Amino acid sequence: MSKKIFIGPICFFIFVLISFVFLNASYSFNFILNPSSLPVLEEINPEDAPSLLIGEWIIAPINNLKPGSLIIKDENNYSMTRWDEADQGSTITGEYKFDVSSEIYAVDFCLGGCDQPGSEWTTQVGILRFLSENEMEIQFSPDGKRLSEFTPKDNDPYFLHLTRKK
Repeated sequence: MSKKIFIGPICFFIFVLISFVFLNASYSFNFILNPSSLPVLEEINPEDAPSLLIGEWIIAPINNLKPGSLIIKDENNYSMTRWDEADQGSTITGEYKFDVSSEIYAVDFCLGGCDQPGSEWTTQVGILRFLSENEMEIQFSPDGKRLSEFTPKDNDPYFLHLTRKK
């Protein structure tokens, strides 16, 4: 009877070992535990990134917020709408700045205009990366200083995962 007890755990261990070695399950498990581990699309030419940004994006739900939308209307205007659990929506509009001169793209969303007096107090400073032509991530800084890398945490209110609306 004691021999049967060890058969189950041994079979499970062998299955896990085979999965990691032959099926590269480590990538799959990492994706499940950390969606931001998706590979970043390397083929995007920085010159094409500003036009790729334009469009309507669906913001994934987080914490007590339902899916929202981000509409990039043209080269420097945006509208972002978020909905809470009570279906109370809020929309902010303004200008944005997008800089592709470094490896990690910089994006600033300004309430109203970016170069207005006081805009330093109403600007969300962030970084952006494209995962594909139809998927991107934005991480904003909680203190207004530009981040140097993506460091999303579970339910991070400063991290947005966006999918292009079809």
